Amino acid sequence: MEESNFEVIIIGGSYSGLSAAMALGRSLRKVLVIDAGQPCNRQTPHSHNFLTQDGRTPAESQLLAENK
Repeated sequence: MEESNFEVIIIGGSYSGLSAAMALGRSLRKVLVIDAGQPCNRQTPHSHNFLTQDGRTPAESQLLAENK
């Protein structure tokens, strides 16, 4: 097994976790994101005050992000 060293390990790959990972990746940091694939907000009926996504469910927002 190959050993890997990371400068940052992020627990949770939802919006803030992925945003942090992208910013760190752009800064050429070695980042690992650990995510269970079950967002905490999966039961939320719709979002509020989320720029361009107001009224969508978290699953809809995630699907749009994955398709881009």
